Amino acid sequence: DQEIAIYRDDVQYARYANRAVWHLPHDPLVVFGLRHLWSGVKQSFQGSIDDARIYDRALSLEELKGLQPNQVQDQATPWAWWDFETSSRERTGRYASELLVAGAKIQDGRLHLTGRATMIVAQRSNQLARVLETNGLLH
Repeated sequence: DQEIAIYRDDVQYARYANRAVWHLPHDPLVVFGLRHLWSGVKQSFQGSIDDARIYDRALSLEELKGLQPNQVQDQATPWAWWDFETSSRERTGRYASELLVAGAKIQDGRLHLTGRATMIVAQRSNQLARVLETNGLLH
């Protein structure tokens, strides 16, 4: 409903009421690495990501605990899914384009981000480069 709970490694570390009405834009971007894309603050995540998914509904704690990297569970099918096993391609086909930026790389079945504006960006249309250039992320 109107509550957001955030879990990491099966442990809840944040929970709060969502007071804002939030809707996905017509052609949403998915960004791994760069935080606060349009706020003017360009902080970056440093580390690696084994598996990333978007679901069309909130998952229960039991469903979250049942998730395994690179495996789909029958009860929770991802709406969008990046497993990073061999490429940066989104597996369901919902995202038509992706771009690795500033040294982001796929290696050993993971997305590796070194900070300093490394990122991967995915978009459903093929307008990705234009969006990034408009926001000063491509030169």
